[in-house]
Amino acid sequence: NEIKERMRSQAGDDVDVIITEIGGTVGDIESQPFLEAAREVRTELGPTNCMFVHVSLVPWIASAHELKTKPTQHSVMMLRQLGIRPDALVLRSDRPLNQGIKDKISLMCDVAENAVVNCVDVPSIYEIPTMLHTEGLDSYVVEHLELKCGDVDWAEWGDLLDRVHHPKDEITIGIIGKYIDLPDAYLSVTEAIKAGGFGNYVRAKIEWISADNCETDEGAQRYLSNLDGIVIPGGFGIRGIEGKINALRYARENKLPALGICLGMQ
Repeated sequence: NEIKERMRSQAGDDVDVIITEIGGTVGDIESQPFLEAAREVRTELGPTNCMFVHVSLVPWIASAHELKTKPTQHSVMMLRQLGIRPDALVLRSDRPLNQGIKDKISLMCDVAENAVVNCVDVPSIYEIPTMLHTEGLDSYVVEHLELKCGDVDWAEWGDLLDRVHHPKDEITIGIIGKYIDLPDAYLSVTEAIKAGGFGNYVRAKIEWISADNCETDEGAQRYLSNLDGIVIPGGFGIRGIEGKINALRYARENKLPALGICLGMQ
C-alpha cells in the first residue's frame, strides 16, 4: 500500500499524467513488490487510466549477423506471469529494426503493431523524444489514456537540439571528486553541467580530477590551470577533503570560477 500511495502521491488538479519508472530487469527479486503494486494500481484505476510501457533490448549478435528478439519475448512472458500485460514496447537497439522484426515481436508478445516502437542509440539523449514521436508512441499514449491535446509544437525542443549540436563555444569544467572511477556517482552533476552549457550555446567538456591529486600546490597547478571552471561535489568521509579545500583555494587565488555542492560548499 505504501508503494501505491507513493505512485499516486503527486495526483492533483494540476497534474494530467504521473510517470513511474521501475528500473532493473524483469525477474529481479528487488523489483517484484513494485511490479505487484503497479499491477494493483492498474486494477484500481482501470485500463484507460493506467498504461504499461515496457523498455526492452533487442541485441545484435555479431557472430550470427542478426538481431535477437528472444530476450524481449522472454521478459514480456515473465511480466505476464506477474499479471502485467505491456500496452506498448520500446525496443532499444544499436541499429534500426525492420518492420519484419517489429511484426514478429508484436505477434509473439501480443502487443498492437502501432505500439511496438524502435529507439535506436543516438549521440544525444535529447534526440530521443523526436525519435519516439516519429515512431508514433506519443499518439498511441494519448489515444490509450483518452487525453485531450493538440498538435505537438517542436519549436522549443528544436531550439534545444540546435544548441546541443551547434554550440558556439566549448569550455572545460573539472569535477574534483572522490569517486571518479565510477562516473555514475556524479551523473546528476555532469548532466546539470551539460544542460547549463546548452542554455548558453556552449559545449561543456568534463574533466575528471581526483581530489587526492590536488592536495599539494603543485598538483592543483598541474590539474586545474587549463580549466575554465571547477565543480566540487558532495562526498562522505575525510578522504579527499584536503584536496578539495586546496582546489578551492587555488580557484579563489587564481579567479577560477568554482561551484561547491553539499560537502563541496561546506
